[in-house]
Amino acid sequence: MIVLSFALVGCDKNTPDENESSDVDTTVETTAPETTESETTDTEAPESTEPAGPEITIFADGKVQCDIVIGDKASSVISGAANDLKAAFGNKLGSTPSVRKEGTFKTLNGGTIDVPKIVVGTLKEDEYSKTLESEFENNSDHIITAQNGTLYIIGKTDASTAIAVNTFIGFWVKSGLETLAFDMGEVECLPANYDGITIAGNPIVNYSIVYYSSYYATECATNLQTAIHDRLGISLPLVSEGDGEGEYEILVGKTGRIEAKELRGAYDRPNVYYDVKTVGDKLVVMGEGYRTLQKVEDELVAYFKAAENDTNLTGTVLSGNILADVDAVDCMTDALEKADSVDARVLHWNMAAPLSWNQSEEKWGANWPFEANATGRKMRAEQQADVVLIYNPDIVTTNEIYANHASGTQYNTFVKELSEHFTLIESNYDTRDDDMPKDVPTKAENNTAYGNPEQILIRKGKFTVVDSGWRYLSDGTTFHGIHWAVLETTEGQKFITSVAHYGDARTEVTFGSEHLSAIGFAQRSSGVGSVPVILTGDMFTYVNHSASSAGATYYYLEGYGYRDSQVSTQFNCNDDAKGNKHGTFHDPMNDSSKGRASEDFVWYNNKLVSNKFGVIVIPESTNTSDHWPVFSDLSFTTT
Repeated sequence: MIVLSFALVGCDKNTPDENESSDVDTTVETTAPETTESETTDTEAPESTEPAGPEITIFADGKVQCDIVIGDKASSVISGAANDLKAAFGNKLGSTPSVRKEGTFKTLNGGTIDVPKIVVGTLKEDEYSKTLESEFENNSDHIITAQNGTLYIIGKTDASTAIAVNTFIGFWVKSGLETLAFDMGEVECLPANYDGITIAGNPIVNYSIVYYSSYYATECATNLQTAIHDRLGISLPLVSEGDGEGEYEILVGKTGRIEAKELRGAYDRPNVYYDVKTVGDKLVVMGEGYRTLQKVEDELVAYFKAAENDTNLTGTVLSGNILADVDAVDCMTDALEKADSVDARVLHWNMAAPLSWNQSEEKWGANWPFEANATGRKMRAEQQADVVLIYNPDIVTTNEIYANHASGTQYNTFVKELSEHFTLIESNYDTRDDDMPKDVPTKAENNTAYGNPEQILIRKGKFTVVDSGWRYLSDGTTFHGIHWAVLETTEGQKFITSVAHYGDARTEVTFGSEHLSAIGFAQRSSGVGSVPVILTGDMFTYVNHSASSAGATYYYLEGYGYRDSQVSTQFNCNDDAKGNKHGTFHDPMNDSSKGRASEDFVWYNNKLVSNKFGVIVIPESTNTSDHWPVFSDLSFTTT
């Protein structure tokens, strides 16, 4: 028979050192399988400072004699911990208890079945489990105690309850002893080295995994939890960063914890670097973006699988970057380099927010990894935000990403992932009445379903917004619009940046003239006059375009003195037989197509010069849209 008799209160920070003397007596004794109350021993155990709790029979006659009970609305953290405890019993004893929810121990007439129980977490129907909450003081985080034939494992929070279960697994189930009887006050939960794996000298069992709320940070945290479970047989609790801060935490992704923020702040682009490093008692797993999180996850999981029993994670555990993977894009070997003379790196991307395209549709292909649902759009947006951050722009302009329809998850996620570094310019007024015909649908008429599909984001601390405006183009299409902003640098230079989405159903001058008309309105309304001007967007226009009107639009903009960055920088990558430049509109999941058309542009007037132009062709940009992003490094001239 295996019995337990103890009261264990968890983890006082002021615990005496194990080498110091203590009034608390800890007795661990291995006894014969059967003992009766009348039997005595020659030597009595010394008195402890607290009376031992009553015995609870765990195992007899080759079977586990108790059930594990959790609340009827127990969280996944609690139920996961209970199942880990169940598995640990099975591994040690060859017999596993059942995991039941409270309220299931009833007879047919409604009576309660009195069976030994291990209670994990507070139960609604168990008054004693609720009274234990008053014991959480003096830095105690959790309690393990036996009363009335029931073993209680309860913490302040779900996470600390899971840690208490891990404590029990490590202290008893893995002890190798048939009988463990002990009485403890507020002392260390575990021996100094739990399975030899520690973090900053602390038993890893005391830790919870705290994750940032992005899809890929959550995935990284979950896979890390699995790797630790496979190595140690315990599940560290997964905790969202908003659920309160603990003393012992593994921080995954760009959480708001000060330790993580300070580590990210050491890099100008933290999403191309990754670190696993202890800061105080916390382990920071720093990877800001999709690609660095994938990289650090692979390396850290491999690290835990290979960890020796005396491993102590301290200082810098892992470190690296993805620079070599992303520095070269099509026809470029220095894509990440930005000269000091550059006043603004402008990145434009039609992010393609389809309502119904999914894996079943031929256009996107059977292997397209994103479903047309909220999760799929969140995954896409996180990868798209990562592309933007990797290439370090100062201004970001986008097409086809909406706030107020089914792709709103993509919009909200994209803006959120950039929010630490970029400010979204939100223009809430329609300039239609000032610079375009009255019969055009108003913003309010179209905004009901979609919202502004043309976005401008600017790097924080780089520019201030003087003025901005937004309106639809005259064809009334829900994703054809113009968004402009008058910006000012910290040195006082004012300029205009804009983004538009042209269409293919207008004459050769309509879209171009409406775009330039909006720029003229911006100059007049803000009073800036003749200043540097940037035009970006999916303009459905290029030389030798199959639609003659679209090709004419290209010449129309040239006729007003605007220059195409791709041409002016002599970016002649993959020109085709007709002289068309590198395409930006491509087959999804296919980077060998090199684009069916060049439709995405960065134009500028004679008060700017383009130092560099690039089409960003990497897996994340190829797989998430049917357009590749383009960027141009622009500098102000003295003209």
